[in-house]
Amino acid sequence: MKITITKQFQNFIQQIGLNVAQILQDAGLTHRFQAETLSVTPLEYYRLTVALDERITDAQVLIISDVQRIQLFMPPIFAALSAHDGETALQRFTQFKQLIGPVMATTEETSRTLSVHFDFIYPQQAQMRVALLLEQYMLVSLLRTGTGKRIQPLVTAGPFDYHQAGEHFLGGHQEKRRHNQLTFAKADLRRPFLTENNVMWAFMEPELKQRLAEITTAESFAGTVQQMLFTAIPAGKFTLAEVAQGMGMSPRSVQRNLEAETTSYQQQVKKVQRLLAINYLALKTVTPTEIAYLVGYNSPSAFSRAFKQWTGQTLTEYRTAGLAE
Repeated sequence: MKITITKQFQNFIQQIGLNVAQILQDAGLTHRFQAETLSVTPLEYYRLTVALDERITDAQVLIISDVQRIQLFMPPIFAALSAHDGETALQRFTQFKQLIGPVMATTEETSRTLSVHFDFIYPQQAQMRVALLLEQYMLVSLLRTGTGKRIQPLVTAGPFDYHQAGEHFLGGHQEKRRHNQLTFAKADLRRPFLTENNVMWAFMEPELKQRLAEITTAESFAGTVQQMLFTAIPAGKFTLAEVAQGMGMSPRSVQRNLEAETTSYQQQVKKVQRLLAINYLALKTVTPTEIAYLVGYNSPSAFSRAFKQWTGQTLTEYRTAGLAE
């Protein structure tokens, strides 16, 4: 999955006083600064959020959350504003949310209310304050812009404090609790949108669905770990702690996300070591001893035993048979 951050949006956040170059540097993405569009993986996006959280002010969070300012940069927001009412807008918002960030929005209904909950696509990833506030404020701004009314949530909840300006903006009742929640009265969500635009929606819907299908062929968390290991193992820096740090996560969070996909960190290490070994064997100039060190083994004999377990053949047999992939 790749999320694209346009140059126009980068310019916008620069104009409100945020130093894009510094944020990219903090996130370890300085080499992307000159790009017209910034394409990032979910984990790079998370690192950007962490860096942004350190530098953004509460006033700037409210500005970035104002859909009247950002809708031109974010087609899913524009599509939601084209809806008939708030309920339809929320359906579109939750459906296409991942086009503007690796965050899932899920809803829960009662006879009179509808609640929205936000999660990073990797559920064990720690949530940043700025990420949650941006999502909650943006959704409230979307409903107010569409209806022309000061719609306010009945309950806004999250694990962070809502600053004074944020409390005033939201209205209703705010709670500090572990799980985030934004609850609206269905009567408010059924108010007609002044911004309804069926012609624009008919034009945008096919493209949005195509883009969603492209990015939600999302790689698994294990696949993301494997990508890290392909460079970490040859560099000799592939302990769980080292890889977790490179992903902007805690070691326990990495383990939990892998467990959710019925695998483990050690299993992923072994899988990548096997793939690396097979690829290195295709290079006739690299000796088995060199391969052992390149795939993270300090002992060539231990590597030879492991390779026999992986393939059922010795290194010499594998090379001789010409089975190197």
